[in-house]
Amino acid sequence: MTNGKKVILPEYLLERHFTNIKERIKQQQEYYGPYTIQILDLAKLLHSQLGRGAIGIAWPAPPFLFLVSNLFEKVSYTTEVDLRSQGATSEYPIMHVLEQYDPEHQAVVVFINCSGLPDIL
Repeated sequence: MTNGKKVILPEYLLERHFTNIKERIKQQQEYYGPYTIQILDLAKLLHSQLGRGAIGIAWPAPPFLFLVSNLFEKVSYTTEVDLRSQGATSEYPIMHVLEQYDPEHQAVVVFINCSGLPDIL
């Protein structure tokens, strides 16, 4: 909804949108896949220090990230408490995930669109 009105997208835009999402997820998995263990270790550390939360990673990742000695200096961590203080409730999908994940075996990773382009393109 936007300004209290439903936004209805034509079928061809919806199809393109979901195709783009699937392709982006595949690219993200390929790009960050080699760092899965490090991401999980970082998530465990941040959880132990700050509580439940989500790791935010810029996407598309700028090429210079792999020139940085510590890739994970470029991530953010948003806690469940921070989101709740901003009005997020269990109805928000991200909050539902944050309430349910097992921090010993899972991490919540959110890719943040930094391209400046709307996701629907």
